[in-house]
Amino acid sequence: MAAQNKDKKYDVTVKYWQDGEWIVGQLKEYPEVISEGKTMGELVSNLQDALRQLKASSENLKSVQRKRKYKVKRLEIAA
Repeated sequence: MAAQNKDKKYDVTVKYWQDGEWIVGQLKEYPEVISEGKTMGELVSNLQDALRQLKASSENLKSVQRKRKYKVKRLEIAA
């Protein structure tokens, strides 16, 4: 499966399983991308949309992070 973001294509592996009437899938290379569909075609389309959103969010975050000056501090916390 290749998902497109403008002209970019990504070769990804989909882990999927049946959950009742839904086919649920997760991209192995992007485990935060999870979606579902009633058919395999719908699942693939939904995963493509989710990957596009992830990539767009990532680009927006990079843009914001470049403008900020961050401080980093190491902490020890109890949990």
